[in-house]
Amino acid sequence: MSHDPSSYVYKNPEYLGTLRSMNILSQEEEDDLKNLLNHINNYYSKRNIDILTNFRDFDRNNIGTVTENQVNKLFL
Repeated sequence: MSHDPSSYVYKNPEYLGTLRSMNILSQEEEDDLKNLLNHINNYYSKRNIDILTNFRDFDRNNIGTVTENQVNKLFL
């Protein structure tokens, strides 16, 4: 047995939207992001496509969060 029990603790992967995973964006980056999200919203709304069903498939614990790794798998 090791004298360091913390080495046996499993750490959950980081979730998007948590304080540790959020990077501070410049005003220009934030405006670009809002513009991009607006375009995505318009595209899917006009075609009557519900992308939430895809995210619900990855939210196996029904806690309303999806890991960054899961998002990458969703869009790749």
